[in-house]
Amino acid sequence: MKKMLSILFVSLMPAYIFGQIINSFDSEPDSDYWSYEVSENADPTLSYVNNSIVSDPVIEGTGAMQLEWSAHNIESWGGYASIFHMHPDTGGVWDWSGYDSISFSYYNSVPQTSTGSQTVHLRLNLRDYGDVADPANYTGLGEYYYSF
Repeated sequence: MKKMLSILFVSLMPAYIFGQIINSFDSEPDSDYWSYEVSENADPTLSYVNNSIVSDPVIEGTGAMQLEWSAHNIESWGGYASIFHMHPDTGGVWDWSGYDSISFSYYNSVPQTSTGSQTVHLRLNLRDYGDVADPANYTGLGEYYYSF
């Protein structure tokens, strides 16, 4: 179940108009920018995420992030491979209180051929730490927003 995906840009709306971009992917980020996770029992040769910066296709700017990934279907419910980014300061949070939406564009360069229970889902998950009194010492997951 190997696929390629190009994340073309991530921006906040209406911040898109005002230029507040989390990452334009015009250049390679620092090596510790991304963290990766796969399902607990996965074989790492079958479940992974590899990322790179490419110059085509691009919607805005000069670059886009390309993901090559595979999820090992080892768990009773399937499996997963994820890539994520946390605030660069330990316990730090971004203040998005001035915004009401987030958007990103993607291009699936290899069409999915699986059907039924073998389908793949792209998810953007957000963790909200708005009611945490001391984010620097908080070890929980926050309030997790996701959809299926």
